[in-house]
Amino acid sequence: MTKNTLRKSLETIAERIKSPGVALQDDTRVDFVLESFRDWPRRWLMVFDNYDAPKSFPNLQDFIPMGEHGSISVTTRHADVVSLAERDNAIELHGLPEKEALPSSSANAW
Repeated sequence: MTKNTLRKSLETIAERIKSPGVALQDDTRVDFVLESFRDWPRRWLMVFDNYDAPKSFPNLQDFIPMGEHGSISVTTRHADVVSLAERDNAIELHGLPEKEALPSSSANAW
């Protein structure tokens, strides 16, 4: 995941959750999603998959929506990203077989 791919994914989410007939400017779509999920009345899950270049994209926190009904999952190969997790919520997987460690070709993205 790069900052650019994340922005594009959030822009796609914006188009799916906005009310029909509402036009959003390109520069407001990400903020619209973050604000919408902050106030979302039902439980939601957002997955940030393959956050494997934290040095080139150090501000992932800026794209994590806050909200009392939400959960966030970040997958990465970098142990130093553990600082994004709340206390005792980081899960480290050791020694996955290669077949289980690689992404599935049938995975769907927004």
